[in-house]
Order: sequence, then structure tokens, then C-alpha cells
Amino acid sequence: MEFKSKLSDNLIYKNCNWPYIILLTFVLALICGFRLFGIDRDYYDYLNFFNSILGYDPERMFRYKFGFKYLTIFLTSLSESYTFYLFSISFLSLLPKIFLISKHSRDLIFSIFIYILLIFPSQDMTQIRAGLAYSFFYFGIYLLNKSKSLYGYFFLILSTTIHISTIALSFLYFLTNFFVKKEQNIIKSLFAIVFLFISLYAFSTIVSSYIPEGLGSQYLQKGETSQEVSNIFSLRVLNLLAIGSIGLRLKKMMPTQANNWLSISIFGLLIYYTMPQFKTLSLRVNEFSFFSYLLWIDYLPKNTRYISKIILLITALSNFYLLMKGGYFYQNQI
Repeated sequence: MEFKSKLSDNLIYKNCNWPYIILLTFVLALICGFRLFGIDRDYYDYLNFFNSILGYDPERMFRYKFGFKYLTIFLTSLSESYTFYLFSISFLSLLPKIFLISKHSRDLIFSIFIYILLIFPSQDMTQIRAGLAYSFFYFGIYLLNKSKSLYGYFFLILSTTIHISTIALSFLYFLTNFFVKKEQNIIKSLFAIVFLFISLYAFSTIVSSYIPEGLGSQYLQKGETSQEVSNIFSLRVLNLLAIGSIGLRLKKMMPTQANNWLSISIFGLLIYYTMPQFKTLSLRVNEFSFFSYLLWIDYLPKNTRYISKIILLITALSNFYLLMKGGYFYQNQI
């Protein structure tokens, strides 16, 4: 088994080619900087924040964390161009993620294609602050997987200065990783997941009301109508549930680092199905976990790997189609 894991690692790691990584990052960051897909719903919010840092509206208040604020101050000291600002944020966000994809993918182009369809519009062109924080979070987990604990925890802490949600995400990652282990058989893993499911459901119904303002309470606004609650029968999430189930069933055949990424996929699904009444929270955490699938799916055995990648491709294509059809980018930039 160890021999197979090492052989799989060698086959995957050959894609880590820095010239390609830099080129891909640069091209995608240009698309973000110039908003070639169109202007997203958060475009003007970040423009207002950018202008306030430049001194055009200094009295205006924003809820952005201090890490993002000081990064913005640094970037505006280099250039007062908003396009350069968007490009720079995107480049910093994309570089660690494309590096991680190249380290864990058998087919870099295919994985990047999935990333563009499934993740790129929401995290690199809209929720740029969250996308940057998630990038640092994933890179921190990667360093922890490589036994570089000091650097790993540094990036995890850094991510919390960009977006507060990574505090909860870090806790959920270590919690899931503790209960769902590679060595467990499928029965023990299912019992662990049921325990986590019940615990998270209890949290969502009891403890969540005591979360103070400023510590994520904005994500715990309970929905009352069907439109304000996450759809537990969403085809996109059901597809990811199928892929996650395959990974859970075959986790003993994957190396430890792949199981660590699988933990993120699992808690993304757990949050979605235990807290659908908190629509913003369940959607955000589930979207955050999308990237993790690209980091473990290529460690699956051949047949199940192909099946899982086909499901993921269908999910990504439908996701991108619905975004474009729904007017996600509502106007072209002039």
C-alpha cells in the first residue's frame, strides 16, 4: 500500500512546473484585473473601499479585517489604479492555489479548467477577500501536511486577518481530521460522521444564537422561508456528496495528505446539510470546500478517479452555465 502511495505521488508531482504556474496565475489574474467576464456584484463595494484608502471617502466605515486593510494600503502605495489592485489581489490569491493544484493533479490543464468553471468566478472575481483568505488557509494546511508546522500555522493565522471565517474553518478542519482518520474502516468513519452531524446540528440550533456581533453572527441569520434556506436537494451538492462518498469509501487507498484534503470536503458537506437554515453560512462553507476536491480526487484508484472527475466536470459545467445564465456578471466594464 505504501509503495502504491509513493508511486502515485511521483506521478502527480511531475506537474509542478513553476513557469507554467506563474503563466497560468498571470493570465487568470489579468482576467480578474480587467474583469473580462464583466462586473460582479462586489465590484463597487471594493472600489469604494479602495477609494476610501486613497482618501476620497476616509470617513466611510468598512467591516474588512486589518490584514486586508493593510494589504490594500500597501498596494495603493504602489499604484492608484483599481485595475492593478484587482490584478494584484487575484495574483496573490491564485498563486498558492495553482501551485497546490499542480502538486496534487495528474492533469494540470483539466484541473485548472474545473477550477475556472467551479471556483474562479465566485472566489477570485467576486468574494476576493474570502478567496485570498482561503488561499492562505489551504497553503497553511499544505505546509502542515509537509510537517512545516511553524510556517503552516503562520499562514492559517494570516488567513484570519483577511477573513474571520477561516477561524471557524480551521476549527472544523482539525475537528473533522481528528474524528475521521485514514486508518478507520468505513463503519467507524460513518459513526464519526454521524456524531459530527449531530454535534453540528445541536450547535446550529442552540449555541449559534449566542455568537456575538463581529464574530460571524452575520452568517447565522436564520432563514424562515424556503427561499431563505439552502436547498438540500441541490444537484451540485448531491454530485459532490457522491464524490465525497467515493473518497470516504476508498480513503485507506490514498496517502495521508489526500485524506487531510478529503476532511475539508467532508466538513463542507456536513455544514451544508446540518445548517441549511443558515443559508449564507452553509453556502459559503460548501463553496469554500470546492477547492479541496481538486487536491485529493487524483489519488483515487483509476476507475473511481475517472468516474469522480466526470461527475466533477458535469458539476463545474452546470455551475458555470447557471452563473452566466443568471446574470452573475451583470454588465461589461467600460
